[in-house]
Amino acid sequence: MEGAIKKVFPETKHRLCLWHILQNANKNLKDHPQFPQIDRDLRTLVHESITEEELQDMWDDFMEKYNLRRNKWLRGAWNMRSGGHAGMSSTQRSEQTNRFIKTYMSIETGLMQFMKQYEDAIEKKVEDEKVNNAKDIKSLLKWDPMILFEDIFSKFYTNSKFGEVKTEVYGCISINVETLPNSLGFIKRFRATSKVTEAFWKKDRRSFEVSIDTITGEYKCGCKMFEFRGILCRHIMKCLDVLDVKAIPDKYILDRWRKDLVRGYENIRVGYYNPDESERVKRSLEITVKNDYIKRLAMQSEGSSAIYNSRTDELITELEARAGIQSIDSFAAGGVSSKMWGRRRLRPRETIINTPQQEGDIRETSEGMARRRIVRQTKRRKDK
Repeated sequence: MEGAIKKVFPETKHRLCLWHILQNANKNLKDHPQFPQIDRDLRTLVHESITEEELQDMWDDFMEKYNLRRNKWLRGAWNMRSGGHAGMSSTQRSEQTNRFIKTYMSIETGLMQFMKQYEDAIEKKVEDEKVNNAKDIKSLLKWDPMILFEDIFSKFYTNSKFGEVKTEVYGCISINVETLPNSLGFIKRFRATSKVTEAFWKKDRRSFEVSIDTITGEYKCGCKMFEFRGILCRHIMKCLDVLDVKAIPDKYILDRWRKDLVRGYENIRVGYYNPDESERVKRSLEITVKNDYIKRLAMQSEGSSAIYNSRTDELITELEARAGIQSIDSFAAGGVSSKMWGRRRLRPRETIINTPQQEGDIRETSEGMARRRIVRQTKRRKDK
């Protein structure tokens, strides 16, 4: 398989599954008298190290601590390593699909029976998704409209994914932000530091560098959570709060997790699903028919096209306001999407700053203001 991939897809990067590597570690190191401690520290090393320097330091300490420098298997595994991959560590997605399919069929299943069982399996998936979508729409998780990230993502993400967002919002409480001296103009750089729940490898705090481009709306963090899990991390959230950002670029609201979209495959009729029974698909088809007709009329002349552009601009503005989208001119000037999801703060920033001192002796710096605001909002959400 590896040889075929190199030949047909020469630019593809081949990676080994970390789960299987740890299983091999169990086979090759289980006879060591300190194996329980070795297994624990090895898992901490591979899962918790973020940078190359951190990995090298932890690896040297690990090999020295357990006198494993002569172990051939460990040396071979270390020599095969490559750069970081945003937390991706296994073939979990394909393994989950394999396990799901195996609950409906086996290697002895005939071709005709396979087709029937496969359709039954997909029907179960579709029914589960319909039930979950209905539950998410009717039973929303509680959110605080004063917190930008909760206010936005509660509207669009499923309850399960929004729960992950809420966890990151709550984690902002423990984040301290320091502005780095290499911040230039519209590119702001920070160091976000927080305590870890359990100290690991001589460290009780973790720091990540965050870059915020206020023109293009490009956010980057060393923890790579968005690249791996598709949600903004607490480090980026805290830095955006320090900058008093009021909206989020639409590229950080992924279609994959949204509950308000009609997917393309929902228009396909199959044995277990009739799209005509879905109200959302009916609305989508009705809008598509009208749009196609309007487009043909608008193409008749320059006057017709001008009317179309003028009226549709008004309609887009009205629909965006209803959905909570703001247009940011500076983003358009930067050559990227000018659409931002957000809203104005519900009360002035000065009102938040001028609070009674008994809440805590926090200096009125930009960092302190942001910390006070998030702590207060989180407490208010808990009291609901």
